[in-house]
Amino acid sequence: MRKTLFIALSSLLVICSCSKSGSSSSGCQKTVAGISGIYKIVSIEAKVLGSYVDVTNTVLANPCQQDDKFELKTDKSIIYTDAGTVCSPTPGNTTGSWDVVGNTISLNVSTLPIPNISANISSYNCTTLVATFTSAITGVSTDYRITITKL
Repeated sequence: MRKTLFIALSSLLVICSCSKSGSSSSGCQKTVAGISGIYKIVSIEAKVLGSYVDVTNTVLANPCQQDDKFELKTDKSIIYTDAGTVCSPTPGNTTGSWDVVGNTISLNVSTLPIPNISANISSYNCTTLVATFTSAITGVSTDYRITITKL
């Protein structure tokens, strides 16, 4: 009797655990609908000698770039807004396109600090997206990791 009760309770626990984890992540899908929203760059890291090093202040050298926002819209367009401290003489407002296919996010905006990237999504929890990509923005092909947060 105890063995049967133990098996029944264990099965119920497993079933409840599975349904809870499935429902909590369902809104965090790596799709255009799941990722769309307004974001801010939190950090940009470059891989140096096998480890990632923060290069946010190097890539976004002008303080007016560090408070900018970009909206990833469900129609796959991007609106990049020179928010907060406006860059002078010309604000950095621009538009472009984006897409998600499988585990890859593509951002196509030629005037961004890191233009036209295709990145592998490392993690996404409905608020923070972390992606890795290779670029030669510094003149040398380097691996980067970017973290963006939904506002």
